[in-house]
Order: sequence, then C-alpha cells, then structure tokens
Amino acid sequence: MSPLRSPLGRAIVVAAMVICLLPSLRAGPASSAYQDTVAPLLTDVPAGSAAIMLTAHPSRIWPMDEQAGLVWPSRYYSFWMFYAVARHEHDQGPLQSQVEVMADKVRANTVEDLLCNSPEIILVDDFSHSETPGLDILAFFRQNEMFARLFAAYGETKKSGDFTAYRRQGDLPSRLSGGCRTVY
Repeated sequence: MSPLRSPLGRAIVVAAMVICLLPSLRAGPASSAYQDTVAPLLTDVPAGSAAIMLTAHPSRIWPMDEQAGLVWPSRYYSFWMFYAVARHEHDQGPLQSQVEVMADKVRANTVEDLLCNSPEIILVDDFSHSETPGLDILAFFRQNEMFARLFAAYGETKKSGDFTAYRRQGDLPSRLSGGCRTVY
C-alpha cells in the first residue's frame, strides 16, 4: 500500500508542507525597509505611469513601485554597476578602458529607455546610507549630454529621507529614431 493512502502518511505530508510554508506565512507579503520613506513620494503618481529610481539598491524602490501599479521603464532594475565605476574613479582616477565603455553604455541605454518610456517621476538616491556615502549618481548620469537634456525637463518636487523626487515639468527631447522596447 502507498504511504499516501494511509492516514499517517497523509498527515506526514501535510505536516511537511506546513513546515515548508511557515517561514513565508510568518514573513508576510514582500516589504522593504524603505517603505515608509519611498511610498509617500509615489502616492500621487497615477497607476500605469512609468517611474524609476536612480540607485544601486533595488530594495529601495521595490516593492513600492509594484504596489503603486507603476511601470519600470529601464532595462536595469538598479544601477549596481555605479559602485564599480565609483570605485574605479576613487582608486585609479578617470575612467579607462572597459570600465569607461561599460559606464557609457549604461548611460546611453538608460537615456534610450527613458526617452522611449518617459517616466512621470524620477527618484534619486543620495547614497547617504550606503557603504560609500557621498556618491552622486545624478552626476554620473549627467555626464551623458542627452541625459542632462532629458533630466532638465524634470523639477524637484519632494524629499523624503535619502530620496529626492523629480516630476516631469517640461518637454522632453525628441525620441530616438529607432524602435523602442516594450515595457510591461
């Protein structure tokens, strides 16, 4: 007889399933330590709008963007590579070789993404509570002339903790001539 046909076998399987599910049930739905700081910045952004955070830490925006029903317009969910660029500049001075190529590609890809799926709001992390406080991710992106033009269409609207919100207030530069990625 199969062990699952006996009452004891079924009880063992149910107990094993409950034991496996207990950590998830105890933790509850996804949350972030930044929930109370970031969520207020997103409250008046209409669901379905694009929103992005310039940060190296995805937990600083997720799951608040999902909970607000916002669309992430970038192919990068966070800009973790910003740390490598900043470390290289700190240790070796101006960017060289492959690090510079990577930084330029990240900037160009981000501009393309933001022109194709223009965010209603851009949140900027000031990195004051990171392992390397004082980094300026906005300065990193502004090294790309098109990003600087695009960002000029946004104005600072709110601050909350480590984050500053910029809302679209002007006309954006013309979109690129090529096709755009579809975001969901």
